[in-house]
Amino acid sequence: MLQSFFSSLLRGALLAVLAALTAAVGLGFLTVAAWAGLAPALGPAWTAAILGIGYLLVATILALLARNRRSGRASAGSSPLESLIAGFLHGVQSGGRSQ
Repeated sequence: MLQSFFSSLLRGALLAVLAALTAAVGLGFLTVAAWAGLAPALGPAWTAAILGIGYLLVATILALLARNRRSGRASAGSSPLESLIAGFLHGVQSGGRSQ
């Protein structure tokens, strides 16, 4: 029982690391594609500024989400998007039961 728990925990951690590495490679390719598309039109300085601002915005959003989860303020239905998704799923389940 305990061995299977640690085995599944290790497998989940390994898959998370693999997903992060794959996402980093994909982000690298997207950065090169954005650079190749923007640099001829805007020049390297503006292209670097645009990409840098984009990455800073994404990092800020992720940091705010992480802070929100750490502080314990994130609960089911705490954000409008979570409420919308919960309402949609409730409606789908209710519709499935009525048929």
